[in-house]
Amino acid sequence: MPPLAASWPYYRPVAALLFLLASSSASAANFTCARQGATCRSAINYAVPNATTYADLAVRFNTTATTLTDILGSNSLPRDTAPSTPIPAMTTIRIPFRCVCGSNGVGQSDGEPVYVVQPGDVMYAISRAFDDFVTNQEIATANNVTDVNHIEIGQRLRIPLPCSCDPVDGADVMHLAYSITSSDNTSGIAAMFGVHEPTLLSLNRITDPRSLRNGQILDIPLPVCYSSISDASPDHNLHVPYGTYTFTAQDCVQCSCRANTYQLDCASVQGNNGCPAVPMCNGALKLGQTNGTGCGSPMCAYNGYSNSTSLSIYTTLVRNLTACQSVCNPLYSVSVALSAPISLILMCLIWIIMYPWKKNHLVFLQMYTGNESSKVLAKRKESNIEEILKGYDSLVPKRYTYSELRKITRSFKDILGEGGYGIVYKGNLEDGRMVAVKLLKGSKGNGEEFLNEVISIRRTSHVNIVNLLGFCLHGSERALIYDYMANGSLDKYIYSEEGKRAVGWEKLQEIAVGIAQGLEYLHRGCSTRIIHFDIKPHNVLLDEEFCPKIADFGLAKLCHLKDSALSMAEARGTIGFIAPEVFYRGFGVVSTKSDVYSYGMMLLEMVEGRKNVNENTESSSVAYFPDWVYDRLVIDLQSPGEVACENEEIARRMILVGFWCIQLSPGNRPTMRRAIEMLEKNISELEIPPKPFLSCSPVSSFSS
Repeated sequence: MPPLAASWPYYRPVAALLFLLASSSASAANFTCARQGATCRSAINYAVPNATTYADLAVRFNTTATTLTDILGSNSLPRDTAPSTPIPAMTTIRIPFRCVCGSNGVGQSDGEPVYVVQPGDVMYAISRAFDDFVTNQEIATANNVTDVNHIEIGQRLRIPLPCSCDPVDGADVMHLAYSITSSDNTSGIAAMFGVHEPTLLSLNRITDPRSLRNGQILDIPLPVCYSSISDASPDHNLHVPYGTYTFTAQDCVQCSCRANTYQLDCASVQGNNGCPAVPMCNGALKLGQTNGTGCGSPMCAYNGYSNSTSLSIYTTLVRNLTACQSVCNPLYSVSVALSAPISLILMCLIWIIMYPWKKNHLVFLQMYTGNESSKVLAKRKESNIEEILKGYDSLVPKRYTYSELRKITRSFKDILGEGGYGIVYKGNLEDGRMVAVKLLKGSKGNGEEFLNEVISIRRTSHVNIVNLLGFCLHGSERALIYDYMANGSLDKYIYSEEGKRAVGWEKLQEIAVGIAQGLEYLHRGCSTRIIHFDIKPHNVLLDEEFCPKIADFGLAKLCHLKDSALSMAEARGTIGFIAPEVFYRGFGVVSTKSDVYSYGMMLLEMVEGRKNVNENTESSSVAYFPDWVYDRLVIDLQSPGEVACENEEIARRMILVGFWCIQLSPGNRPTMRRAIEMLEKNISELEIPPKPFLSCSPVSSFSS
């Protein structure tokens, strides 16, 4: 590599002055990394200062995680791209590297890249060569250089690039370091990388978006695909951002992350003679193959590798989500706006400008209608709703009139169930399809909030989420039309004797895993994340094959990716399942971990309900889960020489995971992804959780 002084010839004579004037905007201290010793892949968005090639770029960032194929994959370039392909000056290239969390709570590149000092080099020029992602002082500190103006030819300097391995909003991400330019703003950066702006501001502790300065380094949390890789595999923390690919298992497996799904898609590399045979799943499916084309069909997925004596690659059978319909694209609304007619764009702009000042559509309309009659106002209101629906286009399910609902339900004859938010009726569509019609009660407002809920539910597409077929918005009447679930709700199978005979322990665990997968999907949304707020057996429906479907979004709140947290004006939910922080902020912020708490309580309910424990006690979380349940579990797990039968192991595993999920502090609860992994582990691999102290004795403030 040529000396860096050749690119900046004037730096050398005034090196000391440049050091005194140099900005320290690029600072690894901005990238917190709380999990000491954790390692992961991070990246920087690197603007090459001079024309170069991909081969030269790989040499400059000579790290074990920055090979030519790594660079190509991180930039979605064909694998056969020639190393000599020219890269024009100031082209932005994503450079991946290995990150490690230090004992000081800061993340830095793990020992690499290393730069070898050339004749004529000065420290400031070296830092500039890495696009100011590090300052000359940070390079000096990392290499114990006391005088930045005195470096020797041939000296090897470690470049401490900023990075992090911390999850964001409870989800794994790849942290990308991005250097601000004079034309950047936070909304544009968020749109560029598919990240919601409040998340970007919060992560980088930016209180005023106008305070950005040229050269400032931002931490961009890139969404990544989740995988089925075992924790025991060396690549268990393989994070692949949307739209990119990478190689793993010593380049024997290629994994990609499609932008329209959350599932890692892996396949064996063809033509690599040094790779071992990849085992098939159930002796029938090759890695990456599926059995069927529908959403949730079995798929043979990559499960990791080992290299203790020789390279071995593992596979596992999972549900295929890549076939599921997915329209949840962070830039979806942008693409719609760009392709919409000019008149619709103008209407949307006016609506956005007026939104902060309007109480409802009536106020909005009165700006144009004055004292028009209520009949005209209603007509205009309906017209406005139609315009809003047109803006969403394909996201909108079929809209039914109230008279059509009467016909579908035979005048609301057969009641399937009733809850706090409405009555559910059995119905039939014209094609004979059976449906469940939920007629909402206590509906208020002008329908806008209801429409947002309809769109948010419609955007969800997962095998463990109930399918929304249509809706009704007619005056004050609101209704949701879902697929009919033949086996009803979960609660009737965990309390009644008849239900106990219908569902065995293995099926019960499958149901628990399915619910967790559905929740994990809701929590890991792209443009929005959905917190359900009312997870309980009554809101889990079972189809004819006992596949669980999460239902009843009546309490759901949309988190636009800002810390996955909400402020709640009032605590709502079901006593016994509601998380402590929902009704008292002193326990922590309301977040996706609030659903994790409810899920944990439901797991314990699923097990304890089957045992009919404390049937006559009061209906509170304290009564449902007394101290002796936890103490008895600890005794059972620590008893030597006892071999539990399969059913007992399933029950103990579910209780263990349940107690982890109901930890008092939200930060001590696992994510739903982690809960799924725990449910699929051997019970000997699980740690015994601390006893949640709220379950130790009745606390009067718990239900206040």
